[in-house]
Amino acid sequence: MKDLKNNTSLSVSLDAGVYLDDAGAVVPDAMVDKQNYESVLAEVTIGDHDLTAGTIIAQVYHGDLANGSDKALVAGATETATFAAGPTVDKRVMRIVYSGTKRYVGVGITVAATGTSAVVAGNILLGHPRYGGQTQFS
Repeated sequence: MKDLKNNTSLSVSLDAGVYLDDAGAVVPDAMVDKQNYESVLAEVTIGDHDLTAGTIIAQVYHGDLANGSDKALVAGATETATFAAGPTVDKRVMRIVYSGTKRYVGVGITVAATGTSAVVAGNILLGHPRYGGQTQFS
């Protein structure tokens, strides 16, 4: 059996918080260094909310600088949660695979919805660590 805990790294990229219905684009709070890992999964969780219509779009950012000053949206690396008319209580998890070559990655959101607010958090999961230039599972 392969040990998943010791072959992945999970980092917070978008701090859990309450985001208002007109928040617009929210960039990552932290960019995550993917050095020594071969795979990246961005995850956004939408918790309690009172959104009645509109969308929350999860978006992957990438860059070459640790401080994130050069971060840019990755074209096509998005997933959208759509909320239909009427109050809903469903919670959502959105996942996006990143396959780019930049060293730092993060996840942000764009909120365009009707309602008051939503609790949202974003994480970066790194997998397939490299040991001595080789992936462990190659």
